[in-house]
Amino acid sequence: MRRLLALICLLPTILGPSFAADDPNSETIADIHCLAVGLRISQLPDASQKSAGMMATLYYMGRLDGRTPNLDLENLIVQEVPKLNDATFRAEAVRCGNGLTVRGKQITEMGEHLVKRGQAMQQQTSP
Repeated sequence: MRRLLALICLLPTILGPSFAADDPNSETIADIHCLAVGLRISQLPDASQKSAGMMATLYYMGRLDGRTPNLDLENLIVQEVPKLNDATFRAEAVRCGNGLTVRGKQITEMGEHLVKRGQAMQQQTSP
């Protein structure tokens, strides 16, 4: 029975990323894991870690709310958190952190572009 369960859990890995991407719920579950990671990190005593955890929590909660506004977050968190053993938690923390870093870079670039566009618009309207 354990081998069957292990095989089922490994199917997305065996079949490749396209299998996981076909499951509309996989992105939601991945974001629930990130939300749980953010919540756990936000409970740490270090102020910078606490702040990073809160940013991750808010970001991933926003993704979840945007994708599925009436999602039962509480029950999904209760369902998924037990699956996050120490090794899984560390792996998810890396994955979620990478996703947050990519988005942060995109936001920074967009901010730089908006500043340049604003300056160009001011130059066009200045006498």
